[in-house]
Amino acid sequence: MRDARLPSVILLSCLLGAVAAGLGAQSPSPAGAAAAGPAFRAEGGSYLARGSGSSALESEALERARAAALRALFAGLGKDRLFAEVFLRDPPIGLVFTTESSLKEGALFTANVSLRVDDESLRIVARGPFLAAALALLDEAESATLDAEGFLAAAAEAESAALLGESLGRYGQALDRVSAALALIEALEDGSVLSTAKGRSSPELKRFLKALGDTADKGVARIRAAEAALAKDQAAAAASAVIDAALAEADQAESLLAEERPLVADPSAYGPERLEPLLDRLALQSRALADALAALKRAASSLPDKGYARDKLLFAERRLATAEAGIAAAHRAVDREIRDPAAARAERARRWKWVFLHVPREYLSLRMVPPLGLLLESESRFASTGLFDFRLRSEGSFGESGGVFIRTSLDKRDLPLAGPEADLAPVESTLSQSVDFGVWGRTLVYAGYGWDWRRSLEGAVDPRPGRRIRAGLGGVDDTAGFKRADWLIGLSYNLPLVPERFIVADSLNAGLEALFRLGKIAVLEGEIEHRAHRDPAAPGGLDAVLAWRLAFGLRLPSAFLWGLEYSGGAARPLAADGSGLGEYEARIGRLRLILEYAL
Repeated sequence: MRDARLPSVILLSCLLGAVAAGLGAQSPSPAGAAAAGPAFRAEGGSYLARGSGSSALESEALERARAAALRALFAGLGKDRLFAEVFLRDPPIGLVFTTESSLKEGALFTANVSLRVDDESLRIVARGPFLAAALALLDEAESATLDAEGFLAAAAEAESAALLGESLGRYGQALDRVSAALALIEALEDGSVLSTAKGRSSPELKRFLKALGDTADKGVARIRAAEAALAKDQAAAAASAVIDAALAEADQAESLLAEERPLVADPSAYGPERLEPLLDRLALQSRALADALAALKRAASSLPDKGYARDKLLFAERRLATAEAGIAAAHRAVDREIRDPAAARAERARRWKWVFLHVPREYLSLRMVPPLGLLLESESRFASTGLFDFRLRSEGSFGESGGVFIRTSLDKRDLPLAGPEADLAPVESTLSQSVDFGVWGRTLVYAGYGWDWRRSLEGAVDPRPGRRIRAGLGGVDDTAGFKRADWLIGLSYNLPLVPERFIVADSLNAGLEALFRLGKIAVLEGEIEHRAHRDPAAPGGLDAVLAWRLAFGLRLPSAFLWGLEYSGGAARPLAADGSGLGEYEARIGRLRLILEYAL
């Protein structure tokens, strides 16, 4: 239940450290202590983890238990925080949560939840999205490190030339790049992944960045020591006080983020009782930073366009912008966890993946054939056919080496009849239902009955809708892991529309239909029929209609069938004695798109 991945990785970094803090902050419940088995263990090719949670609401207790089970899984596997973030953002289909118990003791619900995930799913995450995210973070951090080295060199050169304002700005830029690089790789603790730029691991890069940051801090301290001698007038001194206050706000914001780093890194490890007060503090700090930035903009009007004071003000603005971005990101992460917990997001993502990626057993399917298509005439053209078909079908094969087969289908179909021209031929619209029942062993034998709920011609409803019977053969296969009719061939017969007299096209009608499911990825269908249909415009009130249909589709992904249907028909009116009048008319072929969703 996936690039905006890299900023989210920064916000959810240090997951394992926060897991340890979260486990320590949660007091054990009696139900949690009574849960059977260890919190984490391996079973064959899968891993099992358990967690418990308590709350006044049962749904919140279940969410906390799922989050605890996820933390137990990551701790038991020894995965770093980046792996945990990638896993939570894009959980594998093989991840399954099971509610073991949910009991109310006094005013609290206590829930125990287990999860199971197979080893292959974990390897797919480790070799795919985790490795890609780790390499991207390391390479971006290497780029930021290279920028920081350049800014440090420029700052040292400006300081030696007594260009204090420029030097302070360069040191500030170096600090920003060091902070950005450290934030990028803070969640990555796996030392086996090396950057493609310089082949350094995350621990090596962190030590090098810390040394660069120490150098920049010392440079800033030297520049600040000389600022008293450079403030020459009262306006500059007032502006300097405003700048100092703004820098103090930036320091306070950074202190808040450092103090609450475990909560900000993994809000899912804590409950609302810890997150809601932090959300209020972050909101207050955000307003204070906004006020400080507004004061800086007012002070800028009293400073010259160039000089140390202007450079210092720009430095303070950058510090405030960086701090404000950090506070805003933390506020979003905490607020999101309060409104939509991580465990709930992971479960929702897994369910959505099932909706789109499950292998259908075709117990229930909905097919639509929209009217837009290619008309195959003397001059083919792409246009609306004026015909719209859909089908809702349910079927199943039950038993082991033999059993029963049941199928029911609701079909809406449009069929052109006889007319002076193909485009002007009247269209018969039918809504019909059918039910088939069969038995199968080595071969499937089935029979069925169908009837029309509604049959109309150009809006006029037929008071005597048709009925039909059919029978056929098929084959049931379970190589897909479940039993399904893989091929069906059947003959159908419509009960006469005019039973009181013999009309060849009415009394001796027939239809042949076939279905072939080619494994899990393709479907081939065909149908041809010759029947009588009511047409008040015909001399005898009937048309003889020859209709055919051929369809082929592919499942991409498995739940969706995309394909093309070639269909056509030819009709001619019948005289009162049942003989045909003239040649077949309204010959037309259509090529239309098929869209089907199956469960």
